[in-house]
Amino acid sequence: MPYRYHCHACHTESELCSWPGQARAVRREHRRIAHGGMRPAAGDRIAHATPSVRGPAWTAGVLLALIVLRELTGIEPADIARALGLL
Repeated sequence: MPYRYHCHACHTESELCSWPGQARAVRREHRRIAHGGMRPAAGDRIAHATPSVRGPAWTAGVLLALIVLRELTGIEPADIARALGLL
């Protein structure tokens, strides 16, 4: 589950972090740089972030395109991957 650090004083948020420890490290660094190492008066938090749906949508689109390509031309996805240097 991705996490994101929010600083309410600066109205900023971090990039997505893979695990809570990574988000805590971002918080420590932000507090050190922007707030002299102190907790901001307006507060800050680390929260679960909703993952983007773009990744799965792109994956589904590519898979659908490969299936259609295979049905229309007979070219296998592995052949395409080899031609692109992916395999």
